[in-house]
Amino acid sequence: MDSDSQMAAEAAAPGTVAATPVAEAAPAVPNNILLADWSGPYSGVPPFDRVTPEMFPQAIQFGIDEQRREVLAIANNEAPATFANTVEALEKVGQRLDRVLSVFGVMTSNMATPAYQALDKEWSPKLSAASDEITLNPQLFQRIKAVYDARQSAGLDTKQQRLVTRLYESFVRRGANLNAEQKQQLTAYNSQLAAKFADFSEKVLADESTYITATEAELKGVPQDVRDAAASAAKERKLAAGTYAIVNTRSAVDPILTFADNRGLREKAWKAFVNRGDNGGANDTNQIIADVVKLRADRAKLLGFQSHAEFRMQDTMAKTPAAAMNLMNRVWPAAAARVKEEVADMQKLARRTTPGLTIEPWDYRYYQEKVRKQRYNLTQEEVKPY
Repeated sequence: MDSDSQMAAEAAAPGTVAATPVAEAAPAVPNNILLADWSGPYSGVPPFDRVTPEMFPQAIQFGIDEQRREVLAIANNEAPATFANTVEALEKVGQRLDRVLSVFGVMTSNMATPAYQALDKEWSPKLSAASDEITLNPQLFQRIKAVYDARQSAGLDTKQQRLVTRLYESFVRRGANLNAEQKQQLTAYNSQLAAKFADFSEKVLADESTYITATEAELKGVPQDVRDAAASAAKERKLAAGTYAIVNTRSAVDPILTFADNRGLREKAWKAFVNRGDNGGANDTNQIIADVVKLRADRAKLLGFQSHAEFRMQDTMAKTPAAAMNLMNRVWPAAAARVKEEVADMQKLARRTTPGLTIEPWDYRYYQEKVRKQRYNLTQEEVKPY
């Protein structure tokens, strides 16, 4: 349970804050790959190769229901609150749902298909509601507060005290101390943010599904595996023979920026990539960003912070936006000076072959690779296997 994307995935459905549900008996786990324990090395591997969009609704809903039962068992425990039956128990809540959402996050963030986009839109607000149901549960918070208030006299070690403090402050920071009306407003903000983030992701992924084309000659200098991928992408899109498709994703664009000798192609690829979501069309995200900024600001004020930046920084080492800016301003001069040195090295090399050329953003990776090769006799391709 942390902040923004998580807190944006933390809203209850609009309306009044529901009464605390009563714990239910645990049903049998459905026969769904997503709900099974992961098998394989390293404590198990997600079954990415066997997952389909149709599996997620059942798996997510079962995970939410199971997590609710686990939380209610803690919240409704009649025994006095202790570290073991409250804090430690809460740490173990929702493990099956966490596994499901690990796969869900990867698939919805990378698969630009209507099925996965629909899943993201439908389930992001529901997941928000499920998370807020935990944070805004008054019985659960009172148990956490009881452990927190007694942390120094309950025989807890320093690590346990730290965990209790972090948990209590996290709940407070995310609205556990608000009154019923304020909680209702908070859940509305969170629900809207969850929907906005899903819309943003859908539009960016749609732009990443676009492509630019190139010819064999334009791909001079590009490694064969990158050419093969571009040829395969063109074939999938039924483009004319001899045409290559460079899909508008980082994994496809970076090799073009690094190795393509054709400067015009590099420029075209760079501009297409950096302008994702900013082209004024159906996939433009500017209004969504403006809406998110407004919602974040309103939510921060409701939670007692002057700004979203103050809310985000409060739970970090920096603590305040001013401290974070101070750190960046201290680092910036050295970082900027180093970039200038690197560009000067590139500029010197570039003008040996192209007099008058000025390094532009789409030249940076290309000449960076040339300088590395000249200075260290080492290329990115040689490092790639490692």
